[in-house]
Amino acid sequence: MARLICLPTFTDSRGSLIPVEWNKVAPFEAKRLFFIRDVPKGARRGGQAHREAFQLLICAEGEVTVSTDDGRKKEVFVLKPDSRALLLPPLVWSEQYDFAPHTVLLALTSVEYDLEEYIRDRREFEKITQKNACKFQ
Repeated sequence: MARLICLPTFTDSRGSLIPVEWNKVAPFEAKRLFFIRDVPKGARRGGQAHREAFQLLICAEGEVTVSTDDGRKKEVFVLKPDSRALLLPPLVWSEQYDFAPHTVLLALTSVEYDLEEYIRDRREFEKITQKNACKFQ
């Protein structure tokens, strides 16, 4: 299940500092980092799940809506640069949309890029999550 993580924030007259210390924040070591920016109005990103990878999404600038589905629960999160990050474990379908102008979304992942790691077919995702749900009943 996706969940918000509060990042520590240190604020004084010079502004705010938000450190990300992996052993305290994320249950994975980051192997890859990428930015999503310059998303045209109305465009959607994501539309996929990962087989084994964790992702941590941090909105560095602007605002973006993220929908998630783990096969049992659907949730919607609005990310802003407010010291919160969204943790996406494996087998969570996510889409990012409603990007405000100038939004910068930072994504950190637990694996290097591997095309086979992605589940891009919604029906395949539903089969996998239904199969996994039966294991836990």
